[in-house]
Amino acid sequence: MTSQDTENAKDPAADACGGHASQETAGGHAAKGAAPASRETAGGHAGKGAAPAPQETAGRRPARAGARAKAAAPAGPAAQGAVVPFARDSLGPRSQNLRILTEILGFQASQRGKEIILPAQDPALLELGRKAIAGLSVIPSRSAVPDTWETECLAHLLKNNPEVDLEDFYAGSAASSLPAAPRTMAQKRFLEAMRSHPLVFGLGPAGTGKTFLAVCAAVEALLSGDVSRIVLTRPAVEAGERLGFLPGDLADKVDPYLRPLYEALAELMPFKKIASLKSTGELEMAPLAFMRGRTLTRAFVILDEAQNATREQMKMFLTRLGPMSRAAVTGDPGQSDLPGGLPAGLLEAMEILPGTEGIMFCFFTGRDSVRHRLVRDIIEAYRSNARPQGQPPKGRGAPAPKSGL
Repeated sequence: MTSQDTENAKDPAADACGGHASQETAGGHAAKGAAPASRETAGGHAGKGAAPAPQETAGRRPARAGARAKAAAPAGPAAQGAVVPFARDSLGPRSQNLRILTEILGFQASQRGKEIILPAQDPALLELGRKAIAGLSVIPSRSAVPDTWETECLAHLLKNNPEVDLEDFYAGSAASSLPAAPRTMAQKRFLEAMRSHPLVFGLGPAGTGKTFLAVCAAVEALLSGDVSRIVLTRPAVEAGERLGFLPGDLADKVDPYLRPLYEALAELMPFKKIASLKSTGELEMAPLAFMRGRTLTRAFVILDEAQNATREQMKMFLTRLGPMSRAAVTGDPGQSDLPGGLPAGLLEAMEILPGTEGIMFCFFTGRDSVRHRLVRDIIEAYRSNARPQGQPPKGRGAPAPKSGL
């Protein structure tokens, strides 16, 4: 018996880990340089110095069983899929809500009857898919089935905050009779701040829900009896163009400037209710210029488009608050329509008021946009291409001088 035959007979496991005999056993053929005894074993016959038949069998079958076990073993946590039940009709027509979730969040899923099949994939995506599908049942919706906009907001909330607890996130809105459900973390912080601080600044780009949430908080405070009236105001500044003389009385002249506030109210109550509140003095809309000299007691006051308030106007507004009053200031510091040379009151307030007890600043970004899905991309494109006023866009030269002809 050769030394190699002796080692193979003593330790079959060593052969299975890479010896020549293991190659013969797995494939049924003799490898170059193998001993004759090992070829006889592979062929099923006992030769000189060969191991007994039971050892041959034990050396051959475990190798195949091990190969089968290796093929059937999961590659890791990612190989484990999941079956997730879902609420009836929560997926919407033709499962459109499921399609939106998978496109935005990147997980894989398919529907089978009343269950969602999540195939083997990255564990983080698997958990995100579970949470997103369950979220369709807890998300506050304006109808029995979440619409595409609500589903998109849910998907972006989870994309930006994968660790969020959805039941806790929507807990406050469940007890409210108003459609003031937050759609982003910044919106939730803004709503909570307006309920706990007498003066709150909500600052950020367009489309992030600042005005709507401020009006929601004001109506909520009025219906609960915390305040006795709502005062809505805006600076009367055009967005880059002069409208000239506007016909009609004072209400007709200021109505175009206050239209966004009317639209926010219309989302919360019927027009007859709005007209009734105005007739009883519980709802007032006025331009910022008419606030001087007033003391607002037991009122919820909203200054919208605050980036268009001058330094004097901002100081005047903030000093109108009376006993048991609350105020919300909303605006976009990067989108002022003030004529050149006028000091921006909002920027000054952002410098000197942080740290003052009772005042809270909440900031929004382009990721908090809840308008059309393109708005988020548009805001980001303008932000990344920001340049000083008057400077030509990147990649372009200065504008050609006008011809003197």
